[in-house]
Amino acid sequence: MGETYADIREGSKAPGGAIWAKEHYDWSAPDTVTWTVSESNFCAPGSYVTALIKPGTGGGSRIHITWNRTPTSTAGRIAALLILATRGAPVASSLRKGLKRLETSTN
Repeated sequence: MGETYADIREGSKAPGGAIWAKEHYDWSAPDTVTWTVSESNFCAPGSYVTALIKPGTGGGSRIHITWNRTPTSTAGRIAALLILATRGAPVASSLRKGLKRLETSTN
């Protein structure tokens, strides 16, 4: 971990087994956080997600997610199809839960 980056292993249990990835998080660019896969059991190294964060109208923030994952396994292909079919609902839900935990822990 450094001032503008962190290397993290994360994952979750899914039907049929666990999925995981070692990610390099980088927030050195203003208003932007990018996490890039260095190793994974479901997507290719170099795959990434970027969050662009801007002030929202009337307070809060507006977050635009760019999701660019290249699946490399059956679980990865299923996850990618689910995310595409639901227009990103699982990604949005995960982000909302994480932000809610942050909000709760800082108040």
